[in-house]
Amino acid sequence: MTVSAQETKEFEREVDSFINCAGIAVGKPIWENSPEEVSILMNVNLISPMAAIAEIHRQFKKNSTIVLFSSKSAFSGGWDDIQSE
Repeated sequence: MTVSAQETKEFEREVDSFINCAGIAVGKPIWENSPEEVSILMNVNLISPMAAIAEIHRQFKKNSTIVLFSSKSAFSGGWDDIQSE
């Protein structure tokens, strides 16, 4: 069952797992990111999953599982550029 952020306030069943695979990447070297881009990245990739977990943590069953996916995009546009210099 998929539950949107809007529905979490009304969600009252027990939760046995939370899986987050949403994320974004700017696609350029990290040192070229503006403060606004860094803020957007942190909000989508870190703060939002934490906020979602905070909303539903009381419904977690004992021994529930939390899975936060990351991706190789952290290396895109940065690591290869460093190696080629």
